Amino acid sequence: MEQKKIELEVIGVSPNIKLTCGYGLYLQEKQGKRRGLLLIIGGAEAQAVSYAQKGLAAPRPFTHDLFFTCFSAFGVLLKEVFIYKSVDGVYYSYLYFERDGEQHCFDARTSDAIALALRFKAPIFVDAGILAREHMELGDENPSITFPMSAFSIQVLEEFLKQAVAEEHYEAASKIRDEIALRKQGGIHPNDGFLDL
Repeated sequence: MEQKKIELEVIGVSPNIKLTCGYGLYLQEKQGKRRGLLLIIGGAEAQAVSYAQKGLAAPRPFTHDLFFTCFSAFGVLLKEVFIYKSVDGVYYSYLYFERDGEQHCFDARTSDAIALALRFKAPIFVDAGILAREHMELGDENPSITFPMSAFSIQVLEEFLKQAVAEEHYEAASKIRDEIALRKQGGIHPNDGFLDL
């Protein structure tokens, strides 16, 4: 059965999310409900995405720039990126390339896939089920953004837990602690646990 795909657009990269372990890469549904998706990425990946999104040239080429230049020189086009799976806050993507009418599919880290997609101006798609489960919700009155806990890995949740305890947000700390314990036991939390950032 073919997975239903929904096209996303890159909104931006932000270090303002309350994390010590990475940057938030924000994607949004291109049409329809305009739901958002958050990915946690590293500093190098955040820089590569930001440069491509803003159309800036790095002083020296990033690895993604090198791939783009080489692929383009040999007539290889990136046709699309598809985020096909999410497990414990980690997103998995396929890159669909085409050369001389032949198509090839490769597995890739989602941050790398998006950095390449921006350089090739290729569309980015997500499985509809992932977006339905893990989209972020924008509050009407509160400027904060609410994310499902399923969007974060155990390691990121542990960082949130330390921060919540340090800032004496004990109710949030309790929810995060319960989510971590359930995941470590192999359980799947129903999609009703959210974090406000």
